Amino acid sequence: MTFQQTSREARENIEEHIPAMAAQICNFLVYGPATRETIEDALQMKVQTASARLRDLTVAGRVRDSGRRRLGRNGTSIIVWELVADVPTS
Repeated sequence: MTFQQTSREARENIEEHIPAMAAQICNFLVYGPATRETIEDALQMKVQTASARLRDLTVAGRVRDSGRRRLGRNGTSIIVWELVADVPTS
């Protein structure tokens, strides 16, 4: 099985939960911008899940890079994400 096949299979296994996970992130960001790491910790999401949902939300125009950076756990600069104004959360 290739990497693309396993990725597709993993997404299919959680497909029904994706909208709820995306809504959780949006609802969290209502309180202010946050890094992916902060979102992972607060919502108890795996890095892969949080990253994928942030990507989905970015493509959908619901979340964006705030232009700010914070130091991550490994000491590198990481994106601070923010909710796009005037987008309803579920």
